[in-house]
Amino acid sequence: SFTIPAGTLAAGTYALEITNPAPAACPFVLPDAIELLGAPVVESLAPASLCIEAADTVVAVRGSGFLFTDTDAPTVLVDGDERPVLERSGCAPLSGALEGELCTELTIEVPSGSFTALGDVGVSVQNPAPAACVSGDASLEVTPGPEISAIEPSLVCTDAVVFDVIGTAFAEGATVTVGTTAADVTFVDDTRLSASIP
Repeated sequence: SFTIPAGTLAAGTYALEITNPAPAACPFVLPDAIELLGAPVVESLAPASLCIEAADTVVAVRGSGFLFTDTDAPTVLVDGDERPVLERSGCAPLSGALEGELCTELTIEVPSGSFTALGDVGVSVQNPAPAACVSGDASLEVTPGPEISAIEPSLVCTDAVVFDVIGTAFAEGATVTVGTTAADVTFVDDTRLSASIP
C-alpha cells in the first residue's frame, strides 16, 4: 500500500509508475491507473428554507462531484441525520477505471418532525468509499410557521371583501383562504398581508 499526502495532487487521472531499486532499476508504467476525485461541493438547496412544522418535503441538493458507483450512492446528511437519495440528475461517466458517474443534483426527502429548533442546519454530501470525501455544509433555514393575531376589519360587506391579516412569520407568496375561497393577496411585510375576494 502507499499514501499520497493530502493536497499533493489535483483531481484527475494519473499513470502509476513502479521502479525497482538499482541495480535492477526496471520501471513499469500503468497508464490511467488511479483517478483522484475532489470532495463533492454543495452549491444550493431548493427549497433553501423549511417551516419547522412542514410536512414531508422533497429537497434538491445541487452542486458537483456527487459520486455513484455500480453498488453505492453518496450519503446526504441533514443536521447530522442520513437521508437516502431518491433521484439523481446531471450525471456523466467517470473517466478512469472505476465504473460509475458524477452527478450535479440529488433529490432527498426531509420527513415531517425532523427539526426541533429554528435556525440554520447543515446539509452535506459524503461520497461512497473508496473516494469517501465529504463536502462542506450548505445551510437549510428552519423557519417558524405563520401565526394570525388579528383580522382588520373582521366585519366586512359581501360586496367588497377586503381585509388585512396581521400576525407573524408571513412570507412572500403566502396564500389566504376564506372558507374554501382563495383570496387575492398582496404581501406587505412579514407581519401583514392585504387580502381581497372579488
